[in-house]
Amino acid sequence: GMPAFAARGLGWFMTSATIHYRRPLGLGDKMIVRTWIERFTDDGCQVGFEIDRLPTRKRSCEGHCDYVLVTLATGRATPLPDDIRATFSLSP
Repeated sequence: GMPAFAARGLGWFMTSATIHYRRPLGLGDKMIVRTWIERFTDDGCQVGFEIDRLPTRKRSCEGHCDYVLVTLATGRATPLPDDIRATFSLSP
């Protein structure tokens, strides 16, 4: 979680978001949100997502967000540590 990153003096900054809207969601609608890391960069990652409305499970939207890892003290991008990449990677 974010407290673990903050304890290391690190944080995440969203640099861009791409959303493809398919169907509307209304106030009070229930949904399923799925997220995954699509790829890593030298200093961040791209997180994909899908949102399906319940109970029909029809896709409401999908897309991805790009994040960069920053040093909290400076606000500057920092290389992604190997242990973070390994923890969140599905590859061996």
